Amino acid sequence: MNTVTSNENRMGAIRDLWLAVEYLHNHNLEKVNNSSYIVIAGDTLVPFLNLQDLLTQFLQSLHFLDSLVVGYEPKNKEDLCRRGVFRVQPTSNGICALDVIEKPSHPSEAPSSIASIPVYLFSSYLKQDLEKYISSDPTQLRNMDAPGHFLSWLCSVRRVYLYMTPYRLDIGNLAQYQEALWFTSCCFLKEAAGRFIYRESNREDCEALDDDFIYFKPKGRTCNENAVGRALPRVGLIGNPSDGYGGKVISCTIEGCGFAQVIAEPSDTFGIVPHPIHDSFEFSSLAEMNDVTSSCGFYGGLRLLQAACVVFYRLCEQKHVISRNCKLHYSSTIPRQVGFGGSSALIVACFRCLATFYQIPMLQLAPLEKWPTIILQCETELLSISAGLQDRVAQIMEGVIYMDFSELKQGCGQYERLKKISLPDMYLAWLPQGKFSGTIHSNLGARWRNKEPLVLQIMHSLGELADKLRKDWREKNELDSEQLANYVDTNFEYRRQLLGNQVIGRGNLEMIQLARQEGWAAKLVGSGGAILCVPKRPVLYQPIWKIEQAFRDKNFSFCKLQIAW
Repeated sequence: MNTVTSNENRMGAIRDLWLAVEYLHNHNLEKVNNSSYIVIAGDTLVPFLNLQDLLTQFLQSLHFLDSLVVGYEPKNKEDLCRRGVFRVQPTSNGICALDVIEKPSHPSEAPSSIASIPVYLFSSYLKQDLEKYISSDPTQLRNMDAPGHFLSWLCSVRRVYLYMTPYRLDIGNLAQYQEALWFTSCCFLKEAAGRFIYRESNREDCEALDDDFIYFKPKGRTCNENAVGRALPRVGLIGNPSDGYGGKVISCTIEGCGFAQVIAEPSDTFGIVPHPIHDSFEFSSLAEMNDVTSSCGFYGGLRLLQAACVVFYRLCEQKHVISRNCKLHYSSTIPRQVGFGGSSALIVACFRCLATFYQIPMLQLAPLEKWPTIILQCETELLSISAGLQDRVAQIMEGVIYMDFSELKQGCGQYERLKKISLPDMYLAWLPQGKFSGTIHSNLGARWRNKEPLVLQIMHSLGELADKLRKDWREKNELDSEQLANYVDTNFEYRRQLLGNQVIGRGNLEMIQLARQEGWAAKLVGSGGAILCVPKRPVLYQPIWKIEQAFRDKNFSFCKLQIAW
């Protein structure tokens, strides 16, 4: 149709659009001549776009020569550098686009915070407008390749209005395709800023709840499509390790430190595909086997997924028919064996994946508060792994969660999601190699069961710390860095009294000491291998890069903590 044979002699997106419009005119002239056009990029999904409302605004509210384009405000301002960004002006008819700057070199150079989504509604004069634009500079392929250049020109000759929507999904590679599958195959609670959290709802459509959240229930997936489940790492803020011993903790899920992912691929038989690294038993040499085992441990993820599958089937067998099969593929980018809850994240991701694949909502199988206990039982009862509920509660509920385990009812504690408030900057550091957390917990569990006075006393004190932080969190809109740092330091000293330096380990103590040398508070985020660092004064007055370099010089990883609210 357009004689293009390679990327080198491509026509560009604008000429391709003109070619499509020309084809419509040539083959259906009478019907197309006075019609408007809607143009949607084939590699973009706009999950929360209300198409009916969009069309109504275009057809009923605007002049017949006006155009309507879709925009959104990216959560990450760096995304503005990868989009066309609008220069805007509010009017009585809505937000008017005065210009489009294609991919500004820096967010500070963007004319606004509103980026373009390739969903356009054009007037019936689109053909003439395209021809004028192409003829104005026919040799500049760059200006023909990006629709933003045409929109910029159109803003100068016609009125272009904006229709705002909160989110977009691009599908340009395998990772983005898996991200889209993960999003569209689940039910989510959406934060206005663009953060999507796994939630299940009985609501059938998009419905406003308040200023911050809406529920969204996507359409059912096809039986030939992969299903994706994901779960985030978690960090113990205050109170750990009391979660397994009648205590209280505050924990949160985090972004920026990877995620666990399980993909279900339709198949004639059911199976779990070994991971090429974590489940490998063939190496080029004995030295390579040692290196892989040192970084990945002796256990891969197969046993975790197998336990999750067994429990999922037992939950389903009385009420649901499991008639299709799949092959499960798993991966995780969560740092291993450093206390980020990587094992439980794989199990959570597996349950979410299976629930999506078989189209059985998890909340039909068990109430929300029961799921952490179910996930824990996969590890403790089927695999004999010593663990507590903390990781599973945080990863199921997501956000910042207060947990009270002092009075368990049917294996469940009392859980409360804490509100989003302003927090001081916090940082994470972790060892290049960790150790299996189940072995660390084993001796402590025996001491707890024997009611050792020191253990009982410290677990109670750790719980009191969590209660104090929860009280501050509820009563304030901003936490004081010095107060939070005092809680963090006290938490670590309780752990030191409980376990002693030898159990805590040289690497963990070295990280703690390094943070304290810089005037920061620090504690372990889990059973060992990673620490939470809290400056005792605002980081504005401290050279963060020097502290980061001090950690990296010791071969420790270091990053700013990003709570996945």
